[in-house]
Amino acid sequence: MPTARELKPAQDAGPAAVDPHAAGVIALLSVELPDPGTKIGGHYEGVQFDREVESLEMTAGQRLRWMRSARDAGDSALTHQGFRVRTSSPTTSDAELLRGVRFGLSARVTGLQLKTIGYAEPYRIEAHAAVQWELLDLAAGAVVYEGSTVAAVHGADSLGAAVDRVLGLALAHALADSGFQRALAMPRPVVAQDLLFANFARAMPAAGDTIVIAADAQNMSGETGILGGIVALSGTQGFSTSAVVLTRDGLALTSAAAARQRWLWARLADGRHRAVRQLRAAGEIALVELSCVDPCETVRWATDTTVGDRANVLWVGARPTLGTTGTGIAYGRQQLLVRRTGAGLLSWRFRRGQGQGGEAVARADGTVIGVATRSGVVPLAEAFRVLRVALAGDP
Repeated sequence: MPTARELKPAQDAGPAAVDPHAAGVIALLSVELPDPGTKIGGHYEGVQFDREVESLEMTAGQRLRWMRSARDAGDSALTHQGFRVRTSSPTTSDAELLRGVRFGLSARVTGLQLKTIGYAEPYRIEAHAAVQWELLDLAAGAVVYEGSTVAAVHGADSLGAAVDRVLGLALAHALADSGFQRALAMPRPVVAQDLLFANFARAMPAAGDTIVIAADAQNMSGETGILGGIVALSGTQGFSTSAVVLTRDGLALTSAAAARQRWLWARLADGRHRAVRQLRAAGEIALVELSCVDPCETVRWATDTTVGDRANVLWVGARPTLGTTGTGIAYGRQQLLVRRTGAGLLSWRFRRGQGQGGEAVARADGTVIGVATRSGVVPLAEAFRVLRVALAGDP
């Protein structure tokens, strides 16, 4: 293996950058208010409005109405923050399926203080609440966040409106918490159902079909560059290798060893996972497809075989990094030995050592032109030929 540098995600306890729309569908499962009979405040009069003249207790009817209204207010707060929300149906004794929901959020109000203040209506209304939050990752089947927030509001039209407002503000504080955001940013775990029922953008090609790549297939990000198109493939019994994503709909080149795996999934640079299926293999190279129904990032690539002997190239590979939300990247500089046989066949090899298989090999400008194998480097043009891949518009 060439001399490598390892780039590992920083172990930073700061908040993760979260795109609420990409975090997965969230459902506010429940809002539990204090039990009926619990004192929840009072009416105040006096010169300083500090004399309690009447107490407020939670009634059963009030509790049900306020919990239902608070869930609606919570849904509105989540939607306002940009989350995709599964709204709750009216209360029923029947179990409700949560298809397509990633996170379930529950709230338990541990302290609720309501004040009505004044000698005559309309009274001034204040509310204070302490809320414990629990975020359940339904894909992992585990609680991924527990925390508490407090909030206070002044001025509301009614006690019910005050409860809605104070719980909405408490929820906003929870959404801003760094621990909550890290929990949302954790990649969704890959489960067997994902691999069995994953959606792929292309129809499965027959053995003799030519796979056509459209002219606009490349989708390299200006922010992540080549790294956004390098993914780590994982399989059973500890199998892992690198893959180079070529098209926005998921075509990728990797080591032929991947074709011997029954189950495969890819870990992207941003920590998300995609199901992977094998399409075909030839020699030391394989063509696979990631489940990229929504576009995946790719490398910038070219079928360039004009590289001169001893040209300086960059190789980049992905490594699964356990216990983090990212993918480790190994990279290094090499010289490319270019040879042609008497029959005119092109041969590329690294001058020092070889790859583990599946790493991208790029020109100095970052354009990928080949894929490393254990015995050499396969130019993209050769990989396309042996794997029966054609560019749209080629004769």
